[in-house]
Amino acid sequence: MKKIFSFILLLIVGMGLNSCTTRVMDYTILSTRNVDLTGSKYLVQSPDVVKGYDTVAYILIIPTGRLSIKDAIDDAISKVPGCVALANVKIYQTAVPLILVNTVSYVVEGNPIIDKRILNAFQKVGKKDIPSKYIYSYYDEKKKDFVVKYLSKEEYAQLKKQLR
Repeated sequence: MKKIFSFILLLIVGMGLNSCTTRVMDYTILSTRNVDLTGSKYLVQSPDVVKGYDTVAYILIIPTGRLSIKDAIDDAISKVPGCVALANVKIYQTAVPLILVNTVSYVVEGNPIIDKRILNAFQKVGKKDIPSKYIYSYYDEKKKDFVVKYLSKEEYAQLKKQLR
C-alpha cells in the first residue's frame, strides 16, 4: 500500500513539474491598436522588454475562460504608459498539465514602442495611470500639431457612431 501511495504521489509531483513551452510566432512590430504612422517622429522604441499574459485553467477538460493572444498583447501594451505597439515580439504558448487542473497560457514579450504625444499628455495630467483607455488623437490644423484626448466610454461610443 505504501508503494502505491508513493507511486501516486511521485506521479502527481512529476506531472506538476512537467510543463511545455512552445514558441508560436515572431513579429517585427505588433499592435492591437490603431497606430498613427504619419507621426512616426514621435514613436520611440524602448530597450526594455515587457511581457503580457493570458491564462486559462481547464478543470478536467472544461475551460474556465477564453484564451486569446490579443488579450496577452493588450496586457503587455497596457503595462507601459504611452505604449502603442511592441517591437521584436515573441509569442509563446505554455501548458502545465496536472491531473485535474491544467493551465494554458499565451505569453507575449517585446520592446514597447512609445508614442511621445500620448506620454506627454499623460505626464501633463500628472497621474501614474492613463486617465482612460479610450484615447482619441487627431491633427489640429490651427496648432499645427497632434492633439490627444482621453474620452469616457460614452464619449467614445458617440464618436464611433459619428465616424461611421
